[in-house]
Amino acid sequence: MPLKLGKDQMAATSLEALAGLTIALGALIAIIAIRFLLDFLYNWWCSRRVGEVTTTPWIPEDHGNFSYFTNSMRIYCRWTSDVNRCTEKLNSLVDANERAIPENARIISVRMDGFEHGELCHEFVPTVGVSSGSYYTWQMFGDNRIQVTNYVENGVSYVAGYCIYIESAKLRAVNFRGEVVEKLKSSRKYPGNKRKEMETGFSVVPLV
Repeated sequence: MPLKLGKDQMAATSLEALAGLTIALGALIAIIAIRFLLDFLYNWWCSRRVGEVTTTPWIPEDHGNFSYFTNSMRIYCRWTSDVNRCTEKLNSLVDANERAIPENARIISVRMDGFEHGELCHEFVPTVGVSSGSYYTWQMFGDNRIQVTNYVENGVSYVAGYCIYIESAKLRAVNFRGEVVEKLKSSRKYPGNKRKEMETGFSVVPLV
């Protein structure tokens, strides 16, 4: 005859099974949490990278399907059903109104005062024209996330503009270092318009 467990034994067995299940579930949650934390720390560390100043820009493979202009930005987008996870952070980086940056944006090109957008996303041209002997440099911040275009004139470097690259909709806010953009906004202003006015004796009307 099969052995029959008493009520106390059955209760104890059920408690043991429940305890085992609870421990297994807790371990799984801990593993997921640790993996998420490690991923967050890795992305945070990558966002702190500072590239060398170069005379050639980094050019992304994906410029999206179309682009459009706002007051100071040119935004490149891609027709896709994927929604960026970092849209809120992108809006805060460029001081844009809510939903100003579309959820399918791939590149945000931001010009500084005194410059206008060039043909490519990383190109920014002085509104008064390029002076003789001047040149450009580029510098990358993060894991190919923010690229700064500098315009060097008479030995002085000015931030002409910068690009924010969103290569994947899976990127999160931690991938973009906000303090970099804040420093760019407060960088030395290009006095090109004032210089042109002094040289020619008439005021220059900005094209943007």
